[in-house]
Amino acid sequence: MQTQIAPIAIDVNLLRADLIVVAERSVASEKQVTCLKSEMDTLKAPVASLEAKTHKLEARVEDAEATWYWLERNDVAGTPDFLVGESGRRPRGTVEVHTAAHRSTRRQCAGQGSRVIVRSDGTLNLERRRQEQEEAKLLVQTVTSEASSQSGSPVLQADCLQI
Repeated sequence: MQTQIAPIAIDVNLLRADLIVVAERSVASEKQVTCLKSEMDTLKAPVASLEAKTHKLEARVEDAEATWYWLERNDVAGTPDFLVGESGRRPRGTVEVHTAAHRSTRRQCAGQGSRVIVRSDGTLNLERRRQEQEEAKLLVQTVTSEASSQSGSPVLQADCLQI
């Protein structure tokens, strides 16, 4: 039995995209990615599968602020098959991302008010922010414990790392 992809409505904004990214949940196989690419070949922009080809994607997005678009599978009945979200805007739903820097782990970004943009170094700004927060907390804990051991009395720690 042959799998068929429902035709998608091309958003006019895609015509000016530097890169079109197909989220993994949008497609079931590499064959479907190829089929989707052929449907969209008039767009004059490369189409990449975010999950399968992130390591190639990072090389194409040299400018971190380049215009590129998500194509996400939409499972809500009575709405379009694919949702299109512009870079810098919150994508709807959860997108599973394999970054080049963390290929062995899966990151889940529900996009709760955070911008999810793939940077040219293959990391997500959301993940980078979390990592910096963790490092800052660790540094504060280390300084606090050192100060506490030197003075002999516990040092009060202010939680000033909320973003």
